[in-house]
Amino acid sequence: MAYWAIKRESKPLTTGIKRNSDRFEGWAVNLTLENKIVDVGIKAWDVRTSEVLYDQILLRDFTLPPNRSTEFPDFWVQKLGELQSAIVVASYLKEKSTVVARHVNFHEPLTEVPFPVSNGLTTRFVREKSRVWLELTANFPVKGVLAEMTGEPADDVFLDDNGVDLVPGEAVKLRVTGLSVGEEGKLRVRCLDRA
Repeated sequence: MAYWAIKRESKPLTTGIKRNSDRFEGWAVNLTLENKIVDVGIKAWDVRTSEVLYDQILLRDFTLPPNRSTEFPDFWVQKLGELQSAIVVASYLKEKSTVVARHVNFHEPLTEVPFPVSNGLTTRFVREKSRVWLELTANFPVKGVLAEMTGEPADDVFLDDNGVDLVPGEAVKLRVTGLSVGEEGKLRVRCLDRA
């Protein structure tokens, strides 16, 4: 999963969050050679109930200078002190309402996170034009969703991303080559705390 994490962090636009005892710090990285204008959205959930605790556009029409990281103002999430291990926070960079970067932050160590017994993780293959996508959704925040081939190894099957974190109300699509709609049974999907 380290390969996928590094690949995501090497994209031209990324965002991140650091958790402190009473607040969160956020930033974005623009590795392009031109200014990027984005909206910065922040959303937080209680991992036990999937209740939305925070949902705000932190910055509108925010300029990310080229080839550098830029910090956002710190932000606070209601109930952070009492629910520290149960709060999951996501940051989004949006260009013209399209998400161009996202980051999901779970409390660490992960062994302290009170994951629910059932997360409502669903998977399906979808076709859009000539491309096939593995679409992942969940009813609760989920850490480290990993798709693997079952049975025989397949050197001709590739995923463009893997090991992703999910949050409620959001579908994450992973591009798949080498498989078609109807061949979902050839993939096994698992996540942290579930085999």
